[in-house]
Amino acid sequence: MDNYAYICVLKNKEFYPGLCALAYSLRKVGARYPLRVVIPETAKDELRDLIKGLDLETIVLPDLVLPEELQKSNLYARWNQTFFKLQIFMLEQYEKIVFLDLDMIVVKNIDNLFERPHMSAVAAGHCVHEWWTEINSGLMVIEPHKKLYDRLIESIPAACENRHNSGNGFGDQDVIHYCFPDWWEHKELILPEVYNSVTFDFEEISKKLGYQNLRVIHYAEARKPWNFPAWQMYRHIIYSIYLKNFNRARMCHKYWWYVWRSCPNYLE
Repeated sequence: MDNYAYICVLKNKEFYPGLCALAYSLRKVGARYPLRVVIPETAKDELRDLIKGLDLETIVLPDLVLPEELQKSNLYARWNQTFFKLQIFMLEQYEKIVFLDLDMIVVKNIDNLFERPHMSAVAAGHCVHEWWTEINSGLMVIEPHKKLYDRLIESIPAACENRHNSGNGFGDQDVIHYCFPDWWEHKELILPEVYNSVTFDFEEISKKLGYQNLRVIHYAEARKPWNFPAWQMYRHIIYSIYLKNFNRARMCHKYWWYVWRSCPNYLE
């Protein structure tokens, strides 16, 4: 449908390699719907030119910056940048979107997600940690609406205060948790974990779900695949083979590099 789209968010050049790999992976699996890149009004021309070079359309939205006192109280300063992601809930020009984080790779076609209801998502890692029952905001099916957007924005102070008082950092995901506290009780919204397979538990997850069944790999650690030199990844693989200690987690990082090097816009 014309008003369906895959959506991702790019605030700065740091995640540009992730955008390249994500966009190419969607093309490689024959995605029917376009990928649109949401950027802030403050984005530099260099960033805009890089996106144009990938033949991707951008959507420019107002930046979302936390008040300084909230930023300073966040235990994980890098999470302050994630709140801009909440702006996607105002994209009312689309009937439905599938949001994807830039640290994801699509390995099988996921167009069927557009048939799922609003706020369908994955409780990523639940198959290993049974008490993890909250939305992972890395992949979400969303029907954008201004009223929901307003509710999310209004909830930011309370959601952040809750997390801070419990001794934790806070990000966009915590605001979504705050606004959808009973999400886990709506079983029709819970997507199989093959749609958001996180790499920090990848060895166990891939065994439980079946490596061949995975559809989206989520490189959710703080250090992303593009932060590692390629030679380091290949060295790990060689050591694993030599020691007969095959490690799927290392292999999935190598797969990211394989996709990245296959991109038409691959840059050394």
